[in-house]
Amino acid sequence: TLDLAGAYPRDAGIETWLRTIRLVRGDSVEVADAFRLREPSADVVQHLMTPCEVEALGEGRLRLRDPGAETRLVVVYDPAPLRVEIETIELDDAKLAEMWGPKLRRILLKAHEPESQGTWAVRIVREGATAGLSSSARRCYDGWHEADSETSKANTALP
Repeated sequence: TLDLAGAYPRDAGIETWLRTIRLVRGDSVEVADAFRLREPSADVVQHLMTPCEVEALGEGRLRLRDPGAETRLVVVYDPAPLRVEIETIELDDAKLAEMWGPKLRRILLKAHEPESQGTWAVRIVREGATAGLSSSARRCYDGWHEADSETSKANTALP
């Protein structure tokens, strides 16, 4: 468990921000954030970055796939407090593009309503076996990077 509150400027209004990351070997990676803000904010967002294509599977589920691999990953989140947006970022830096491919996808999990406290969780699970993963699919599984969050959070009610 990490205490992230000190990583943000005082004027961000964060009283506490505890993040727990848990690897469940052979099953999933879970990221849970428990936070308390000085006042309700609609700017609570958790960013996830991936080189994979992102496909909505229905409420609370996103599939991550590398066109060159059979294995898929699924991001599971509680849609009750969260809505999702997906952005594509074209990489113009040759070194980044060499490592990640020509583009990244930013998954934004945003609060529906202003909140002053909460606990959210995101679970990333494998869909299928990892045998024969391409290098970019392996990056999807091993290389999830959480970008800086204005005020990130995760919901513990996982489907």
